[in-house]
Amino acid sequence: GGERVRETIKAKALTDLRFCESVEAAHSNHGTAAKVAEELGITAAPLRLDSQVKYGAMCRGEAEVYLRLPASKGHMGSGYVENIWDHAAGCLLMQEAGGGVSDMNGAP
Repeated sequence: GGERVRETIKAKALTDLRFCESVEAAHSNHGTAAKVAEELGITAAPLRLDSQVKYGAMCRGEAEVYLRLPASKGHMGSGYVENIWDHAAGCLLMQEAGGGVSDMNGAP
């Protein structure tokens, strides 16, 4: 049901959460994500997947956080441009599973 994702995350300690991130280093800053995980005390290795599979993995409870951080200044430094359709279907899956998707400031 819709509460499954929220209840799973509520039951876990912050240090037990697992990040989900892109395999492609050009799409996500793995180093910065590792620093965030370290600051939060998260020790689990990130689940690295491509495409919207990351959202599906989170809906299944394989990871709790999808942290998408730019690889460098500008559009991720490699000419890669983030588009709304890159996340639209995954966002819908997450919402239907009872989770949420936001930007770094908590806005939908």
